[in-house]
Amino acid sequence: MGITRYLKSDGGKTKVIPEFINTPIDVLGLGLFDLMAPLALKIAAVDGHVHEQELRAIKDYFVRQWGYSEQFVDAGLEFVSQKRDDYEIRATAATLSAFARDNPDCKADVMLGDILAFLREVMEADGRIDEREEMAIERVETVFSEEMRFSVSRNVAPIAEATGRLVGRVSSGIGSALRSRTVQQDKGSQGSD
Repeated sequence: MGITRYLKSDGGKTKVIPEFINTPIDVLGLGLFDLMAPLALKIAAVDGHVHEQELRAIKDYFVRQWGYSEQFVDAGLEFVSQKRDDYEIRATAATLSAFARDNPDCKADVMLGDILAFLREVMEADGRIDEREEMAIERVETVFSEEMRFSVSRNVAPIAEATGRLVGRVSSGIGSALRSRTVQQDKGSQGSD
């Protein structure tokens, strides 16, 4: 559905230069565009129309902040615009948040904060703030928070489970030692009678 698949399946129309580079940073950059561009376009379209100023804000963000080439951004935004109805804000935000959270190369909380600021810039770009756009960004923020909480609980759960097992073993060991000691004391007191 995204630009990543499009670039891989365009029948050779797009030449990726240099062809030999496929480092994790390239994959990371393409993956982020593949998630952020649809989210930004969906936010811009919430009021029923993507204004030229909103499109310019999205393009400038990717070119100036992320260093993508203008040609790539133009082609990517055109592709995503054609597929915009295939994306859902909630699902795209959850996927983006999970991507940031699970990628060791991303500082998820910082990156997600930056993305929210970017979405607000897109919302404000046409000079009008529509309540639907504000609500959509609030939904994105909620999804980001939920995904980050999920991350914390996912990381804490195994620790809690391991701690529980350890406490169980320690407690079992202490119980065994106490029973053994009690048995030995009982034998000792029986022997002295």
